[in-house]
Amino acid sequence: MESPPPEVTLFLELVKDLVPALKPKLEPGGEKAGNWWIDFKGSRSIEWRPGFGFGIYAADGDSSYGEGPAETFRTPELAARRMAQLASPEPVSGFRALRDLKGVTQEQIAALLEVNQAAVSKLENRGDWKIQTAGDYVKALDMHLEVRVVSADASMCLYRSDLSSHDHAEAQSPRAARA
Repeated sequence: MESPPPEVTLFLELVKDLVPALKPKLEPGGEKAGNWWIDFKGSRSIEWRPGFGFGIYAADGDSSYGEGPAETFRTPELAARRMAQLASPEPVSGFRALRDLKGVTQEQIAALLEVNQAAVSKLENRGDWKIQTAGDYVKALDMHLEVRVVSADASMCLYRSDLSSHDHAEAQSPRAARA
């Protein structure tokens, strides 16, 4: 087998350090595309593509052939940290998963949002949050929020916050902007 690219090698080393119990099966996806597949038995499948990064596919079998990954990460470090989260006996999800991936504390998020730490904790543990509040939270992590509707035959963005915008009135869905 040919040698994997440095990004894949680093990802595998990081996953081994973070979750030694995960045993990857590595296979090249083809010379033309240059992609590599990493399968973790009983867990997830990951595809690495040059210029794209790491795509993590759902483990629950809900994804259909030809669908893209459920999550994508540009760097081996973020992809490995997410695999560690997903392999945990109590997987971390939602806002806390984002914050942990970025290595940021609740106190740091609170300072950026100009709220107290308790407010950040409350948001991370709520199931019902406002889109604007979620947009502010992810913007503090140097990310943007996208809300999508997905069906068997369509996928459509309803809302996308603007990472560079400081004015929430500008960060509307195109439909809301026309209304």
